[in-house]
Amino acid sequence: MWSHLPSLLQGLAIHAEEVTQNENAFSVWECCRLAKRVAMDYPDQYAVFNGDFTADYSEHFTKFGSQDWDHLERGRLLDRPVLIFNHPVPDDQIPDGWHSYHLAGRNIYNVDKLLKTAPENGYVGTVLSPHVLIRASYQSRQIQDQFLRYAFHVSLAQFCEENHLPQPDVSGIAFGRQEQAAPPQMGMGGMS
Repeated sequence: MWSHLPSLLQGLAIHAEEVTQNENAFSVWECCRLAKRVAMDYPDQYAVFNGDFTADYSEHFTKFGSQDWDHLERGRLLDRPVLIFNHPVPDDQIPDGWHSYHLAGRNIYNVDKLLKTAPENGYVGTVLSPHVLIRASYQSRQIQDQFLRYAFHVSLAQFCEENHLPQPDVSGIAFGRQEQAAPPQMGMGGMS
């Protein structure tokens, strides 16, 4: 039935190794999602998926988005600098004076809405910004073609220096607690 599955898995493994070496965080995240799905749906075929790539099976797929204050994924939203996360950031992890917003759309490349609360459907990720991006009297706004993400990680100090921002005090904020926030569930075609 799936005679070509071993070839597909070998191709995925090669692709996963390449994107890991190129530090393409979103592609690594996609490979982890697909590898997890293949392992669940075709466990007898999964041994073919091998190489120098280790799939992250965690619920948060931390290969995409920020992992700690020294490895932050950055982007631009509404022409403002933002930090990008693949799950909601708990309130106690948001630096003082910064704002948390949620992205909705088909995937990280097709984001079309910015919200103050995480949506039940279409959740793509979360951004932190030192700037207000949604007026106080609104809960969301359309952002068609106004979101850009960069593939390389930076530290919080680098991010603030590059964007001429004061560096917030994050000494009391530990990334290890991010597992407390439950992200929306993912399906094979994207988050649902």
